[in-house]
Parts: sequence; structure tokens; C-alpha cells
Amino acid sequence: SHQHLNIEQRNLLYQLSQEGNLSQRQMAVWLGCHQSTISRELKRNQSSLGCYLPDTAQAQSETRRKNAKQPFKNVSESALELVKEGLKDYHSPEQIAGRLKRASQESLSHETIYQMIYQNYHGCGEYQKYLRQGLCQRKSRGGAKSKRGGIPGRVDISERPVIADQKT
Repeated sequence: SHQHLNIEQRNLLYQLSQEGNLSQRQMAVWLGCHQSTISRELKRNQSSLGCYLPDTAQAQSETRRKNAKQPFKNVSESALELVKEGLKDYHSPEQIAGRLKRASQESLSHETIYQMIYQNYHGCGEYQKYLRQGLCQRKSRGGAKSKRGGIPGRVDISERPVIADQKT
């Protein structure tokens, strides 16, 4: 995982970048972080003028952080209405996702539509009854657990007797 810089580090990065004679690798050593952190910071947090300003960078970082965990942040009202209409017509989320992709510039995955229903996003929970299966609870989409049992009394291969290695 990558590291985030604080305002003091951003101010120091600004000063180092203004000197102009240091590489990103050298700046990273000064700041005590990886060079990819510096590269990403300079690329992502430029001002509208194309230069790096620490206060602007901090504000952009805080905005991204605030918006990071908002579910369904890109769902427009028109897409939401199309989803609701499709559910009322007993169309599956897969069908709705396909039609939405063809009908507009927006696209939602069928999984997003299911999540909107089960998390009751903007009243979508009331449309659960229109699902063909009418599921109350959805099973986790996590990987399947192994159904194979272990061998009772199994001895690990590292613990086998030396004589077993000598057999041909």
C-alpha cells in the first residue's frame, strides 16, 4: 500500500521541487518515503496552473479522501429512474445493466444494482420484491470454501523419518 503525505511533508516537497536540482529519488530520501510516493504526489496534485502547490495538494487529497468510500457516487438520477422502471417491469439487474449501457453514456454493473437494492439506496430496497428470485438475503460473492476434509492424524512431510528418504 502506498503512503500519504501530510501538510508538512508537502511543504518540504514544494521547497525541494523549487530548488530544481534534486531528482524525485533524492526528494524521497529527504522526506523518508518511496520515490513512487513523490512521483504520484507531483502528478496527482498539481494545481490548475500545472504547478505543485502544497495547500492545493492538501485540499485535493482531503477531497479525494472524503469522497473515497461513498457508495454509488456516480449514479445519476436518470440512471436511478431507469433502474427502478426496469425492476418494476420484472427485468433482472443483468438486463437493466445491459439496457442502461446501450441507452445512455452511463453504465452500472448488475452487481451495483443488486447492492443498491440490498442497501436501500434512494428507496431501491422496496424494489426487492420485483426481483425474480425475491431473495431476502444475498449470498456472499466470496470464493467457495473447500469442501475437502483433512486427513485425520496426518504427519507433515517435514516430520517423516530419515529412513523414508533412503527408500527407492
